[in-house]
Amino acid sequence: MYEFIDVIEFFIGAVNSLKRGTLTLRSPLEEIVMKVGARNLAYIDNRRDAKVRYGYDFWESQGRASLKTAGVGEKLLYSQSAQFPDFIFKSRWHENQLTCGSLLELKDSKGGAISSFNSTLPTKSKNL
Repeated sequence: MYEFIDVIEFFIGAVNSLKRGTLTLRSPLEEIVMKVGARNLAYIDNRRDAKVRYGYDFWESQGRASLKTAGVGEKLLYSQSAQFPDFIFKSRWHENQLTCGSLLELKDSKGGAISSFNSTLPTKSKNL
């Protein structure tokens, strides 16, 4: 039952943001995810666009200063891998169980067609 906490909280946050007018139905999917799930994101694939286009600095709450001290450059901190997934939500404790940590891959279509999505589990790994 707890595996749906990310989805439910995200949906409620999106509805509330629409009601407040901070998001619209025309808002880009990336912006919706960053505004609604901001405090729960553990990974963003395109950190450069998140910062430049939407003003969301992923590293601000992730210990960015210590990464810079360790010699990690801005180009790497704000890069894009263009691989699955687009976002990862943080896992957290709920009633003595580690829950959540969902992967989110956005599918958008600029035309009118709905993008296909393969519902099988990924078979390869990715270093995050």
